[in-house]
Amino acid sequence: MSDNPYLDRFDAIDKALLELPAKLAASVVTVLPGPGYGGPGTPFPPGGGEPAGPPVVVPDPPPPVPPTPTPITDATWWKRTVEQTAAFAKRIGWSVADLLGANQAKDGNATYGMGGTVDPAIEPFDGTEDDAKLYAAFGFNPITGTRPIGFPGEFRVRGSWETEHDAAVFLADLLNTAADAAAADHMYAGAGQPGVTMDLAIFLIMIGKAYSPGNASPQLDNPGWFTIAGALEGLAAPPAAPAPFDPNKPGPGIGR
Repeated sequence: MSDNPYLDRFDAIDKALLELPAKLAASVVTVLPGPGYGGPGTPFPPGGGEPAGPPVVVPDPPPPVPPTPTPITDATWWKRTVEQTAAFAKRIGWSVADLLGANQAKDGNATYGMGGTVDPAIEPFDGTEDDAKLYAAFGFNPITGTRPIGFPGEFRVRGSWETEHDAAVFLADLLNTAADAAAADHMYAGAGQPGVTMDLAIFLIMIGKAYSPGNASPQLDNPGWFTIAGALEGLAAPPAAPAPFDPNKPGPGIGR
């Protein structure tokens, strides 16, 4: 210290300025540990701002995905894809248009000059139930290879379906929505009978084994089958021999 208070004051200021960097460094180490400050961390870039990170890449939008067609399952075997339809048409030598209903039964003289009906026919099925369902999906009796009249043509005429096949699939879909056996039987008499499977009912509709008696509800032409396998056995069985003539029973023309 000097005898001049004025100069002493400047000496104190100089001393404080010399000690200031050391004090500030100690304070930063305590408050902000990091690189250059006594601890690990990400250093700030030169000039300030946030630390540099990887560039943000915005991916291109994915290409549009075409809708997936409804798969053909065993529960919807009567519905066939465009590819399956074309393949079956090629297999039997028909056009797709004919397969979907353009080739219908026509009148002919198959019964001794009397008005008969000629059904379009293809080779019979390969003997498997899967192939029988494929035949039925397009209205063919798997055993005979014939497609009965209609398929169902009259039903299409009364509706707005483009092909007989569309109308037949509509009927099958409608029956398949039945909530229970009673509802199924109300749509097609016999479809809800004990033991009769929905597969069989739709199979019979698709191959023309159904009819409408007058103004009554449509009925299945079912002699006692319960499954498609049973129907195939029945359709393949030879017709029963006629009962022998019994003079004690009424016959044609008796009692008129």
